[in-house]
Amino acid sequence: MAQSDSSSCKQAIQKLLYNLYYRHPNIEITGIDALNPSPHKVFILTTDNSGFFMLKLPPSSGIRLMRHEQRCPSQEIRILDIIPQDIPIPKVVGSDSTSNNAIGSPFLVRIYISGDPLPAVVRRFTTDDLDQVHEAIGISLRRATSIKQSQFGLASKVLVGQGYDNWMTAFQALLESILRDAEDVTLNIPYDCIRRWMECHMWKMKVVQVARLVPLRTGNPETVIINKQKTIAALSGWSDVVF
Repeated sequence: MAQSDSSSCKQAIQKLLYNLYYRHPNIEITGIDALNPSPHKVFILTTDNSGFFMLKLPPSSGIRLMRHEQRCPSQEIRILDIIPQDIPIPKVVGSDSTSNNAIGSPFLVRIYISGDPLPAVVRRFTTDDLDQVHEAIGISLRRATSIKQSQFGLASKVLVGQGYDNWMTAFQALLESILRDAEDVTLNIPYDCIRRWMECHMWKMKVVQVARLVPLRTGNPETVIINKQKTIAALSGWSDVVF
């Protein structure tokens, strides 16, 4: 039964890739490798013509998500669409926010960039090599943070017009959502004290007047993919962004 399910899944993914990317019906998936959940399910797909793709699907139904993680994988494409083209990001092949497709699930498919995360290769780098990588990261992040919006909050909300008019309100909503997540799992922390101090100091958030793109993970070592030339092949982690 498991083998039959696996075969059906493979055929569905083959049909999906054909519909999205290929012009001939002879495509064959030769490998499907699962990566660690993040919390979405992520798979690396290998085809018989040495093509590599990344498929991102929603988490399994049994996985508990924080409120800010309850978003469709295809929402990431809205963020990637506004990133300047000179920043090395993976090319998106296709996405769907519905289940009306070959695999019966919302998804995001993009080209998989081969390479190694920076922590895996950093020991082979000279000081100059590492300086050049850090400089390139800084240039890319400065370009990214120059992007502005008229609302504040999580990118998944802002880019569909559901953000907040000021950073103070957006920050308060984000922090309150974290506290409610903690309450849901009965974590023993001083909720009333945290909320009281939040109210006392919230006025300081008014100093933020411009809603700029701020990637929360991109630029961290594990999101920097390095190629054989010791340069940046891609920057990942764009699903976690606030303005």
